[in-house]
Amino acid sequence: MNIKNSIIKFRINNCQKKIRYYKNKYSDLTDDIVKNRKTKILGFERLRYCNNKMSYTLPFAFYTPKNKSNNKLPLIIYLHGSSNGGESNIIPFFGGFPFAFRLTKNMKKEPCYILIPSIPITETYITVFESEHSLSENTKFDGIFTKLFNKLKSIYPIDENRVYIVGSSDGAMGTYTQLKFHKERYAAAIPMMGAILDDDTNIYKVIKDIPIWAVHSENDKVVPIKNYTYTKDWNGTDIVVQKLKNIGKENIKYTRYKKFGHRASFFFMMKENWIEWIFKQSKTS
Repeated sequence: MNIKNSIIKFRINNCQKKIRYYKNKYSDLTDDIVKNRKTKILGFERLRYCNNKMSYTLPFAFYTPKNKSNNKLPLIIYLHGSSNGGESNIIPFFGGFPFAFRLTKNMKKEPCYILIPSIPITETYITVFESEHSLSENTKFDGIFTKLFNKLKSIYPIDENRVYIVGSSDGAMGTYTQLKFHKERYAAAIPMMGAILDDDTNIYKVIKDIPIWAVHSENDKVVPIKNYTYTKDWNGTDIVVQKLKNIGKENIKYTRYKKFGHRASFFFMMKENWIEWIFKQSKTS
Protein backbone atom coordinates (compact mmCIF):
# COMPACT_ATOMS: atom_id res chain seq x y z
CA MET A 1 0.00 0.00 0.00
CA ASN A 2 1.46 3.39 -1.02
CA ILE A 3 1.62 6.41 1.27
CA LYS A 4 -1.39 8.14 -0.32
CA ASN A 5 -3.65 5.11 0.16
CA SER A 6 -2.38 4.69 3.72
CA ILE A 7 -3.29 8.30 4.52
CA ILE A 8 -6.73 7.88 2.97
CA LYS A 9 -7.34 4.67 4.95
CA PHE A 10 -6.20 6.38 8.17
CA ARG A 11 -8.52 9.35 7.58
CA ILE A 12 -11.49 7.09 6.85
CA ASN A 13 -10.86 4.95 9.94
CA ASN A 14 -10.44 8.06 12.07
CA CYS A 15 -13.63 9.52 10.62
CA GLN A 16 -15.61 6.37 11.37
CA LYS A 17 -14.31 6.32 14.96
CA LYS A 18 -15.44 9.92 15.46
CA ILE A 19 -18.86 9.17 13.98
CA ARG A 20 -19.29 6.30 16.46
CA TYR A 21 -17.96 8.43 19.33
CA TYR A 22 -20.38 11.30 18.80
CA LYS A 23 -23.29 8.97 18.07
CA ASN A 24 -22.67 7.25 21.41
CA LYS A 25 -22.07 10.50 23.28
CA TYR A 26 -25.37 12.00 22.14
CA SER A 27 -27.37 8.81 21.69
CA ASP A 28 -30.09 10.10 24.04
CA LEU A 29 -30.73 13.23 21.97
CA THR A 30 -33.35 13.65 19.26
CA ASP A 31 -33.63 16.93 17.39
CA ASP A 32 -31.15 18.82 19.59
CA ILE A 33 -28.35 21.33 18.97
CA VAL A 34 -25.28 21.20 21.23
CA LYS A 35 -22.07 23.22 21.35
CA ASN A 36 -19.33 21.49 19.38
CA ARG A 37 -16.41 23.77 20.30
CA LYS A 38 -16.16 26.78 22.64
CA THR A 39 -14.04 28.93 20.35
CA LYS A 40 -15.60 30.87 17.49
CA ILE A 41 -14.33 31.47 13.94
CA LEU A 42 -15.10 34.89 12.41
CA GLY A 43 -17.95 35.15 14.88
CA PHE A 44 -19.42 31.76 13.89
CA GLU A 45 -20.61 29.47 16.66
CA ARG A 46 -19.40 25.90 16.28
CA LEU A 47 -22.38 23.66 16.93
CA ARG A 48 -23.58 20.11 16.34
CA TYR A 49 -27.00 18.81 15.41
CA CYS A 50 -27.91 15.49 17.03
CA ASN A 51 -30.72 13.15 16.14
CA ASN A 52 -30.43 9.52 17.20
CA LYS A 53 -32.39 8.40 14.12
CA MET A 54 -29.63 9.61 11.81
CA SER A 55 -26.46 7.75 10.82
CA TYR A 56 -24.17 10.53 12.11
CA THR A 57 -24.34 13.80 14.01
CA LEU A 58 -23.86 16.96 11.96
CA PRO A 59 -21.31 19.61 13.01
CA PHE A 60 -22.08 23.06 11.63
CA ALA A 61 -20.93 26.64 11.93
CA PHE A 62 -23.65 29.23 12.39
CA TYR A 63 -23.52 33.01 12.29
CA THR A 64 -26.24 34.96 14.10
CA PRO A 65 -26.47 38.64 13.11
CA LYS A 66 -27.53 41.43 15.45
CA ASN A 67 -31.30 41.53 15.24
CA LYS A 68 -32.75 43.47 18.18
CA SER A 69 -36.05 44.02 16.42
CA ASN A 70 -36.36 40.28 15.69
CA ASN A 71 -36.96 40.97 12.01
CA LYS A 72 -37.08 38.13 9.51
CA LEU A 73 -33.66 37.86 7.87
CA PRO A 74 -32.22 35.82 4.96
CA LEU A 75 -30.37 32.55 5.47
CA ILE A 76 -27.43 31.63 3.24
CA ILE A 77 -25.97 28.11 3.24
CA TYR A 78 -22.51 26.97 2.10
CA LEU A 79 -21.73 23.36 1.16
CA HIS A 80 -18.00 22.57 1.13
CA GLY A 81 -16.09 20.35 -1.27
CA SER A 82 -15.37 16.63 -1.01
CA SER A 83 -13.23 15.61 2.00
CA ASN A 84 -13.18 19.22 3.24
CA GLY A 85 -15.45 18.50 6.18
CA GLY A 86 -14.58 17.39 9.67
CA GLU A 87 -15.66 17.25 13.28
CA SER A 88 -14.20 20.59 14.41
CA ASN A 89 -15.88 22.91 11.84
CA ILE A 90 -12.49 24.33 10.80
CA ILE A 91 -11.67 22.71 7.45
CA PRO A 92 -14.76 24.07 5.60
CA PHE A 93 -13.48 27.57 6.38
CA PHE A 94 -10.32 26.97 4.33
CA GLY A 95 -12.11 26.54 0.99
CA GLY A 96 -15.01 28.74 2.02
CA PHE A 97 -13.05 31.50 3.74
CA PRO A 98 -13.85 34.21 1.12
CA PHE A 99 -17.54 33.26 1.43
CA ALA A 100 -17.62 33.67 5.22
CA PHE A 101 -15.25 36.65 5.29
CA ARG A 102 -17.12 38.76 2.75
CA LEU A 103 -20.54 37.99 4.18
CA THR A 104 -19.53 38.91 7.73
CA LYS A 105 -17.96 42.14 6.47
CA ASN A 106 -21.24 42.93 4.72
CA MET A 107 -23.44 42.42 7.80
CA LYS A 108 -24.22 46.10 8.41
CA LYS A 109 -25.51 46.44 4.85
CA GLU A 110 -27.26 43.07 4.61
CA PRO A 111 -27.64 41.17 7.91
CA CYS A 112 -28.25 37.47 7.45
CA TYR A 113 -27.93 34.09 9.08
CA ILE A 114 -25.11 31.91 7.71
CA LEU A 115 -25.03 28.12 7.93
CA ILE A 116 -21.97 26.00 7.06
CA PRO A 117 -22.54 22.27 7.67
CA SER A 118 -19.50 20.01 7.89
CA ILE A 119 -20.04 16.42 6.77
CA PRO A 120 -17.72 13.44 7.43
CA ILE A 121 -15.17 12.66 4.71
CA THR A 122 -17.01 9.40 4.08
CA GLU A 123 -20.19 11.26 3.13
CA THR A 124 -21.38 13.30 0.14
CA TYR A 125 -23.79 16.21 -0.25
CA ILE A 126 -25.30 14.62 -3.35
CA THR A 127 -28.83 13.38 -2.77
CA VAL A 128 -30.01 10.24 -4.52
CA PHE A 129 -33.68 9.58 -3.91
CA GLU A 130 -34.44 6.36 -2.05
CA SER A 131 -37.99 5.39 -2.88
CA GLU A 132 -38.54 3.50 0.36
CA HIS A 133 -37.86 6.61 2.48
CA SER A 134 -39.09 10.17 2.47
CA LEU A 135 -36.16 12.54 2.06
CA SER A 136 -36.59 13.99 5.54
CA GLU A 137 -36.22 10.50 7.02
CA ASN A 138 -33.23 9.54 4.87
CA THR A 139 -30.31 8.85 7.20
CA LYS A 140 -27.82 10.47 4.81
CA PHE A 141 -27.12 14.19 4.42
CA ASP A 142 -30.49 15.33 3.10
CA GLY A 143 -32.35 13.77 6.00
CA ILE A 144 -30.23 15.22 8.78
CA PHE A 145 -29.91 18.57 7.02
CA THR A 146 -33.67 18.90 6.53
CA LYS A 147 -34.18 18.25 10.23
CA LEU A 148 -31.52 20.83 11.13
CA PHE A 149 -33.05 23.34 8.70
CA ASN A 150 -36.49 22.94 10.28
CA LYS A 151 -34.97 23.22 13.75
CA LEU A 152 -33.25 26.50 12.90
CA LYS A 153 -36.48 27.89 11.43
CA SER A 154 -38.22 27.16 14.74
CA ILE A 155 -35.54 29.06 16.70
CA TYR A 156 -34.62 32.03 14.50
CA PRO A 157 -36.76 34.48 12.46
CA ILE A 158 -35.56 33.22 9.08
CA ASP A 159 -37.17 34.74 5.99
CA GLU A 160 -38.30 31.65 4.09
CA ASN A 161 -38.62 33.67 0.90
CA ARG A 162 -34.89 34.43 1.02
CA VAL A 163 -33.05 31.18 1.67
CA TYR A 164 -29.97 30.77 -0.54
CA ILE A 165 -27.53 27.94 -1.17
CA VAL A 166 -23.92 28.09 -2.38
CA GLY A 167 -21.76 25.03 -3.04
CA SER A 168 -18.27 24.17 -4.21
CA SER A 169 -17.35 20.94 -6.08
CA ASP A 170 -19.19 18.11 -4.26
CA GLY A 171 -21.09 20.89 -2.51
CA ALA A 172 -22.11 22.27 -5.92
CA MET A 173 -23.39 18.86 -6.97
CA GLY A 174 -25.23 18.74 -3.66
CA THR A 175 -26.59 22.21 -4.41
CA TYR A 176 -28.12 20.99 -7.66
CA THR A 177 -29.79 18.04 -5.93
CA GLN A 178 -30.99 20.27 -3.08
CA LEU A 179 -32.70 22.41 -5.72
CA LYS A 180 -34.16 19.32 -7.32
CA PHE A 181 -35.68 17.85 -4.17
CA HIS A 182 -36.42 21.11 -2.33
CA LYS A 183 -37.14 23.67 -5.03
CA GLU A 184 -39.67 25.31 -2.69
CA ARG A 185 -36.91 25.96 -0.15
CA TYR A 186 -34.45 28.07 -2.14
CA ALA A 187 -34.69 31.53 -3.67
CA ALA A 188 -31.36 31.30 -5.55
CA ALA A 189 -28.21 29.21 -5.84
CA ILE A 190 -24.52 29.51 -6.75
CA PRO A 191 -23.01 26.12 -7.75
CA MET A 192 -19.24 26.39 -8.33
CA MET A 193 -17.24 23.70 -10.18
CA GLY A 194 -20.25 21.42 -10.09
CA ALA A 195 -21.87 18.77 -12.28
CA ILE A 196 -25.09 16.82 -12.75
CA LEU A 197 -25.40 13.09 -13.44
CA ASP A 198 -25.95 12.52 -17.14
CA ASP A 199 -28.92 10.23 -16.53
CA ASP A 200 -30.63 12.74 -14.22
CA THR A 201 -32.62 14.25 -17.08
CA ASN A 202 -35.62 15.38 -15.01
CA ILE A 203 -33.60 17.80 -12.88
CA TYR A 204 -33.43 20.53 -15.53
CA LYS A 205 -37.18 21.09 -15.73
CA VAL A 206 -37.45 21.04 -11.94
CA ILE A 207 -34.79 23.73 -11.32
CA LYS A 208 -35.60 25.82 -14.41
CA ASP A 209 -37.28 28.68 -12.53
CA ILE A 210 -34.72 29.07 -9.70
CA PRO A 211 -32.14 31.87 -10.24
CA ILE A 212 -28.70 30.29 -10.65
CA TRP A 213 -25.20 31.74 -10.99
CA ALA A 214 -22.91 28.94 -12.16
CA VAL A 215 -19.11 29.10 -11.90
CA HIS A 216 -16.36 26.95 -13.45
CA SER A 217 -12.90 27.06 -15.05
CA GLU A 218 -12.21 25.51 -18.43
CA ASN A 219 -8.91 24.07 -17.15
CA ASP A 220 -10.48 22.30 -14.15
CA LYS A 221 -9.06 18.76 -14.12
CA VAL A 222 -10.79 17.59 -10.93
CA VAL A 223 -14.35 18.29 -12.12
CA PRO A 224 -14.07 18.87 -15.90
CA ILE A 225 -16.21 21.62 -17.35
CA LYS A 226 -17.80 19.39 -20.01
CA ASN A 227 -18.72 15.68 -20.06
CA TYR A 228 -16.63 13.26 -18.03
CA THR A 229 -16.84 9.87 -16.39
CA TYR A 230 -16.17 9.17 -12.72
CA THR A 231 -17.89 5.89 -11.78
CA LYS A 232 -20.86 7.30 -13.71
CA ASP A 233 -21.24 9.81 -16.54
CA TRP A 234 -21.50 13.45 -15.49
CA ASN A 235 -22.32 16.75 -17.22
CA GLY A 236 -20.04 19.61 -16.27
CA THR A 237 -21.17 23.24 -16.06
CA ASP A 238 -20.88 23.92 -19.81
CA ILE A 239 -23.39 21.17 -20.49
CA VAL A 240 -25.62 21.99 -17.52
CA VAL A 241 -25.95 25.66 -18.50
CA GLN A 242 -26.64 24.79 -22.13
CA LYS A 243 -29.31 22.24 -21.22
CA LEU A 244 -31.04 24.81 -19.01
CA LYS A 245 -30.93 27.44 -21.73
CA ASN A 246 -32.28 24.91 -24.24
CA ILE A 247 -35.49 24.62 -22.20
CA GLY A 248 -35.86 28.38 -21.93
CA LYS A 249 -34.17 29.22 -18.63
CA GLU A 250 -33.47 32.96 -18.50
CA ASN A 251 -32.52 33.72 -14.89
CA ILE A 252 -29.07 32.17 -15.14
CA LYS A 253 -25.58 33.68 -15.00
CA TYR A 254 -22.39 31.85 -15.89
CA THR A 255 -18.88 32.92 -14.91
CA ARG A 256 -16.50 30.81 -17.02
CA TYR A 257 -12.83 31.33 -16.22
CA LYS A 258 -9.98 30.30 -18.50
CA LYS A 259 -7.64 29.65 -15.58
CA PHE A 260 -7.84 28.93 -11.81
CA GLY A 261 -8.53 25.21 -12.28
CA HIS A 262 -10.37 23.69 -9.34
CA ARG A 263 -9.83 26.83 -7.26
CA ALA A 264 -12.32 28.91 -9.21
CA SER A 265 -14.61 29.25 -6.21
CA PHE A 266 -11.92 31.07 -4.22
CA PHE A 267 -11.37 33.71 -6.88
CA PHE A 268 -15.08 34.04 -7.62
CA MET A 269 -15.97 34.56 -3.97
CA MET A 270 -13.21 37.15 -3.54
CA LYS A 271 -13.74 39.19 -6.70
CA GLU A 272 -17.29 38.97 -8.02
CA ASN A 273 -20.41 40.85 -6.85
CA TRP A 274 -22.26 37.66 -5.89
CA ILE A 275 -23.47 39.06 -2.55
CA GLU A 276 -25.37 41.90 -4.20
CA TRP A 277 -26.82 39.53 -6.79
CA ILE A 278 -27.96 36.79 -4.44
CA PHE A 279 -29.70 39.08 -1.96
CA LYS A 280 -31.73 40.62 -4.77
CA GLN A 281 -33.35 37.24 -5.39
CA SER A 282 -36.56 36.37 -3.57
CA LYS A 283 -39.33 33.85 -4.04
CA THR A 284 -41.82 36.72 -3.86
CA SER A 285 -40.26 38.72 -6.73
